[in-house]
Amino acid sequence: MSTADYEQVSDPGHFIAAIPHLLGFHPTDSLVLVVTNDETGVVATALRTDLPPAVDEAEFVEHLVEEVHRAPANTVHLVAVATATTERRPAEPPFKPLLLQLVRRLREDDITVGSVNWASTITAGAPWRTYETAEHGVVPDPNSTVFTAKCTYAGLITHASREDMARTVAPHASPEILHVRAKRLDRLLRDNVEPNPHSIYDAITRAQRNQLHLDDDQIIQMGWALTFHSIRDNFVRLCIDRRARAAQHVWLTLMRELPAPWRAEPAALFAICAYAQGDGPLAGAALDSALESNPSRNLSALTNGFLRNGMAPDEFRGVLERLQEPPGY
Repeated sequence: MSTADYEQVSDPGHFIAAIPHLLGFHPTDSLVLVVTNDETGVVATALRTDLPPAVDEAEFVEHLVEEVHRAPANTVHLVAVATATTERRPAEPPFKPLLLQLVRRLREDDITVGSVNWASTITAGAPWRTYETAEHGVVPDPNSTVFTAKCTYAGLITHASREDMARTVAPHASPEILHVRAKRLDRLLRDNVEPNPHSIYDAITRAQRNQLHLDDDQIIQMGWALTFHSIRDNFVRLCIDRRARAAQHVWLTLMRELPAPWRAEPAALFAICAYAQGDGPLAGAALDSALESNPSRNLSALTNGFLRNGMAPDEFRGVLERLQEPPGY
């Protein structure tokens, strides 16, 4: 699904209601910056940071301005999501001085600022207000908008929280099992065992039939094979063809079942699949996991660069389409 659909949302309430689907989770106590490209109508990136800021406000503002400059875009829309105190007058949403300071700095750098809004929460009936005008209203049900329907049709999932999304890509095997698997993989590395990529092909075929069940030996074999770049890179193009969903299921299973640093490779492949399908937030969570597991892996760093610099999913798929078909599959 193209994020261009988000740019067509003109009503502030519907604009705010779409944010969880852009981030992949429902934000709380957050400042969200939605950076759009005026020429293409595409959301270049959606940034989220904590409110109140953990650092000095001037430093906080400068950091956000730098982040916006990294995105190939023209317009920034700001939304603060935070509960207002009962003493606060309705015309004064929380963090107003901070938001207006950020708006001034963005405009000083000739960055166009679109809407600047506040909402107490992004739930049906929650109040919203603008920071620069007296406009106000209530947020529609985030699960019932047209933009939400398009996200659902595209297969994108919106998580209840950032922590919930992180759990999706976190290890599911117990620490004891991960420790045993790490020892087995270390032995394969020490003995320089020849990898067998056929187990990965077989797993993707089974996933296409909804019959993916991996035992311990298969997990070890596949994790070991993916550490060889010549094997791993052959599977990148599968992220955009008819096997993309099945391949993504395999990568997710492996990244949940393998220990660090071995889980970095399937995590990078999972991120590529998610990114190519337009799910940038989930791709970002997987890349964070991959880089934390093994920061030296070039595939993770390269994909992270595309994502952080705001490459549109369609353009990213074009990069993948130029790759060769995996041999013998």
